[in-house]
Amino acid sequence: MRIRILRLVRVVVLLLPLLSVTAQIPVSTNPSAVSKVWVADRGDGTYRNPIIHADYSDPDVIRLGEDFYMTASSFNAVPGLPILHSKDLVNWTILRKGYTAVSRLKKDQVIVLLA
Repeated sequence: MRIRILRLVRVVVLLLPLLSVTAQIPVSTNPSAVSKVWVADRGDGTYRNPIIHADYSDPDVIRLGEDFYMTASSFNAVPGLPILHSKDLVNWTILRKGYTAVSRLKKDQVIVLLA
């Protein structure tokens, strides 16, 4: 048994440098190499697609006065139903999530929304 453990330790020690290959990749210290946040608004009254650089599936938008609100399917993600706000349909901010927890459903029960 002791010989088996020693062999296993020897194999792990031999493989350890191969497992830490990501530590050997140089990290850039160049500030221009850092990714920037996507902004659709060009600041001159025009925009570029995509408006929202994220995955908002099945979006629904409503207008209330001069404000626009959007939500999208979040499927089984909790917290879910992101609610976004915009004044111009280009610049969106996340206000909150529609629910933070969902109770377990039994037959003839409804979902309890907690915000």
